[in-house]
Amino acid sequence: MDYTSINSSHDEAFDAEYSRPGLHKKDHNDMKEKKSTEILHHLYSRESQIINSGPQLDPEKVEKCQRIVGEMAFQLDVRILWAIFPEQHQLYGYRLPYIKERIIQVTTSPTTGKVDEQLRSELYQRYNHIMDELRKLGYNPAVHPRFTEYIVNTYGITKDRNARTENFASYNDPQYLNEMITECMPRDIVKDIITILNCLVYFAREDGESLLIF
Repeated sequence: MDYTSINSSHDEAFDAEYSRPGLHKKDHNDMKEKKSTEILHHLYSRESQIINSGPQLDPEKVEKCQRIVGEMAFQLDVRILWAIFPEQHQLYGYRLPYIKERIIQVTTSPTTGKVDEQLRSELYQRYNHIMDELRKLGYNPAVHPRFTEYIVNTYGITKDRNARTENFASYNDPQYLNEMITECMPRDIVKDIITILNCLVYFAREDGESLLIF
C-alpha cells in the first residue's frame, strides 16, 4: 500500500494528550486531506478483511494490540520531534510530514523576517542525522510520517493509565511486541509497524529511556 500521497488528519489523541494539533491549511487542502484519509481508510479496511479472513482472533486481544500499535506510532513521532527540538517543552503544531516547513518557521523572526542561520543549520543537521540512522532500520521519511499519523488516527492510543502500568514490562519487550504485531495486525502493514518498533528500540538505546514512555 502506498502512503506517500496521503496527508491524514490529526487524531484528537495528539491534541488531548500532548497538545499537538495540525498546522493550519487552506480550505482546499483540508478537503483534499480529509478525502485522502477516507480513501485510505476504505482501502485499508477492505484489504484487512481479506487478509485477516483466516482463524478468528479474540476481538479484545486484537483491540489491545491495535491500541499499543497506535501508541507506538504516536510515541515514535514524539521521539523524533524531541530529538530535533530538544529545547521545546511542548510540541504544539509540530507534525513530521511538515517538519521542514516547521524548521523554516521557527528559525524565521515573525516580526523582521530575519533568519537565524545558525539555528536553522543545527536543526537540519539533527533532522538529517536522525533520518540517516532511522533509514538503516527501514524508515522512509517520504512514507512513514504519514503512515504513523494514519495508524494513530485509525487505532488511537492506550489511554488507560492503569493498563499502561500493569503491562509496562510487556510493552517494553521488543520480542513480545514483535510477536503480538505479527499475530494481530494485517499482514500488509506488519513490515511497516515492525519498522516503527525497531526505531523505538533505537531511541531507547540512544536516550536511555524505556521503549515506550508513560
